[in-house]
Amino acid sequence: RVAQQFEQHQQRQHEVEVGQRETHIEQGADQMCVACAQQLEQQQQQHKVEMERRDRVHVANVKEREGQHMLEREELEAQLKVARAEAEPAVGRDSQSELQFRLERAMEDAEKA
Repeated sequence: RVAQQFEQHQQRQHEVEVGQRETHIEQGADQMCVACAQQLEQQQQQHKVEMERRDRVHVANVKEREGQHMLEREELEAQLKVARAEAEPAVGRDSQSELQFRLERAMEDAEKA
């Protein structure tokens, strides 16, 4: 009878220890999950900040290119104006064709820009 009580006591003790180990493992897993979730959230925030920065840089680059194209276009339009002014008073067929050619070329350049 004493041996049986001792065996039951040992069985209960073993169950308690197993239960404590399982609880400890579960708590550890929960802590890891929290840490992973925090790390993931931090990575997502960093990614968001980086993408916003890239967007701002891209917009700035596009605006800069648009400004450059506008300047080039204005310059070509000015050249076109000069070519037209030179073409108007020209007298004679040869000089007229040369100026017409220059005018057409300037217009093509303006269209390309």
